[in-house]
Formats: sequence, structure tokens, C-alpha cells
Amino acid sequence: MKQYLLLAILFVTTITTYSQSLTKEEKKLYNLIMKYRAEKGLPSIPISLSLTIVAHTHVRDLQQNNPNQKPCNMHSWSANGKWTPCCYTPDHAQAQCMWDKPKELTSYQGAGYEVSCGGSNDITAEEALKSWKESPGHNAIIINQDVWKSSTWNAIGIGLYKKYSVVWFGEEKDQEIETDEAIQQVEKENTEPTQQIRMRITIPKIFVKNIKETIAFYKNLGFKTDTMEPNEKNPSFVLMTCGSSAFMFQTFSSLGNDLPQIKRQNGASLLLYIDMKGIRLFYEKIKNKVKILKGLEKTSYGTAEFSIVDNNNYILTFAESEE
Repeated sequence: MKQYLLLAILFVTTITTYSQSLTKEEKKLYNLIMKYRAEKGLPSIPISLSLTIVAHTHVRDLQQNNPNQKPCNMHSWSANGKWTPCCYTPDHAQAQCMWDKPKELTSYQGAGYEVSCGGSNDITAEEALKSWKESPGHNAIIINQDVWKSSTWNAIGIGLYKKYSVVWFGEEKDQEIETDEAIQQVEKENTEPTQQIRMRITIPKIFVKNIKETIAFYKNLGFKTDTMEPNEKNPSFVLMTCGSSAFMFQTFSSLGNDLPQIKRQNGASLLLYIDMKGIRLFYEKIKNKVKILKGLEKTSYGTAEFSIVDNNNYILTFAESEE
């Protein structure tokens, strides 16, 4: 059981870094960009949760799948993910592919605009900003010049991974990620500073009898397998993700003598409430693949909801605000 607890802890750290927070070098790049904007008399841009997810996703797609093969440039996306692939060419014919990525991957409803760069070796924050400052088109986006002069950036996402770096800009406000520097400043200004606790992400860990059936079921909902232990042939632990949602599943048999309360036969009641976008399209897509417990309907409190039962008899309720 200890190895799975460690794996769970490692995963929480990984998904926080991958999707919701910045690495040390990414924080450095963010600070360098904000310093550069300040020198031009421009305000800082809040770090966006959604655009950070997009940036982290794209920079890894570039590194792992290389969609930027001529004539495609670094705004391109491969076909190896749950997004619309595209070959972004210098004529900007596929600009919509860039603009729509935040909507595809997150709940962010505004358009996204990206600057990107890459090198033959692992890139640093200084190298990335230097590259963009030397490119008139990229530089204009960062410091709101030329066609971007009338734009007001209210959200930014930073991604830096091995050979590539990308930064996403948006005009719509979003849930913010606070940098360590911002937290430290708040604590410094507080006359009675206290340790701040911020819940970043909740990942349900669900114990199941048949993990292979569980994997197959959740793949029908659009989830993909990110981590599987000890191996694909006979897994006892799996991490599955879809967008910024994640579940960890583990077999009862792998518990050994740990946490005996989980092994009780009657179990505990559990309902997983999932906030989402595009619920009506999603309902039509999966309604014939799963057991519907309660059909799609508009509630008195303004959300469209439906509930299903998974292969382990857990209830999943999907909801979208339509007010």
C-alpha cells in the first residue's frame, strides 16, 4: 500500500505542476516578462489557471510529438491528443485552431494567443524571452504594440518544457494562480501573518474490484490512461484524466493489510459531481454507452444535469450552469 500512497503523492505533485502551477524556470520566465512589461509602463498580467493548462499541454505536445514539421510551425498541434490537430502555416490560415484551444481544453471562453519558441537543447527563461524580443511579431504581443495595442491582457499561461517554451495570452479574466512571490508579499503586508492554505485540486481515489473494466468504462467517457502500475497487463493502480479532471483507481486486493476500513463489504456512499461545459453534446455522445440513472434535465437552481452509474455502482453526476 505504501508504494501506491507514494505514487498518489507523486501524481498530485505532477498534475499540479503539469496543469495548475509553474515550475521554477516558468516562474522565472513569468517574472522576466512582467519586468519587461513594467519597463514599457504596462501592468502585470494575472497567471491564468486555464491558459497554464493549455500552455503545459502544448509545450509537451511539441516536445513529444513534433507537430512543427515544415511547413507547420510551432503553433501546430499533433493528432496525438484529445484536441483538434492542425498544421499552422505562416499564412495564418489555421488561426482559429490557436484561438479555440483554451475552449477545447478548459472552461476558458475567450480566445487564446500564443508566442512560442524552441531550440536544439533545453531552453531557459532568458533564452525564450530574448528570442521573442528579437521577433517583431512576438514582441508586439508581449508588450501590446501594433495590432495588439488596443488589447488588454487579463490572463497569461506559461509553459516551458525541455526544448520548447510557449506563452498564452487572453483578454478574458480567469481563475488565477498565485506565484510564491505574491503569497510572500501578502504575508509580509499582513500585520498578523498566518500560514495560508489553498486547496488547488481534488483527485478522488476510488477502490474497485475490476480495474480493467473500470478503465474501459471511463475511456467511453473520454478519459485517457496517464499512469498504470505495476504494468499494463495486470494493473492494480491507474490514473485517468480528461481535461483538468482526474481519477485514481486502485484494486481492493492491492491494499494488503492497510486501511482495513476500505475493505468493508458495505462500502460508503459516494457521488462524484463533475462541473463541465458542452453537457448536451456530451450527453448525446455517451447516452447509449452507459447506464443512465437520471436523464438530462434543467434543475430549479439553473443547471443542466444528468447522472449515470459506472461499472462499480458509483454515481457520477455531470452538470453545467445554463443561467
